[in-house]
Amino acid sequence: MAKLRGTNALCYIGGTRVPFANEWSIDIEQEKMEAPHTFVCPPGASSQWTERSGGYFSASFSISALYDDEDDSPIDAAMSDSEQEVILYPSCTATTKYWIGNFWIDVSMGISVDEYVTVDISGESDGQIKWAPNEA
Repeated sequence: MAKLRGTNALCYIGGTRVPFANEWSIDIEQEKMEAPHTFVCPPGASSQWTERSGGYFSASFSISALYDDEDDSPIDAAMSDSEQEVILYPSCTATTKYWIGNFWIDVSMGISVDEYVTVDISGESDGQIKWAPNEA
């Protein structure tokens, strides 16, 4: 097992590498449905624990990057009227392992007099996403 440094990660949106990306994350959630409680007589005849079952999955991602005034592709992806394919690699040296899926893209830009201009890109999944080793 190898530990990876974050300095080798890659991010692609719509087939284009996100320039100067310096942080990304992906979150996968499963909706939890709580079983309804009912009247029980006599007391103690059923479990006193709440029971849950799994429901639908959803995913979201975020990428932080420094703004590149020669590459507006992250902004173009957010302005698109369709979802975009997003690929997130933990390491550029292990390109067989990555997250992939279609996402609706949002973007925000931050500017400060004492910092570099940043672009924050996020998105919500449109359908299933996959971890590439399990893609088949």
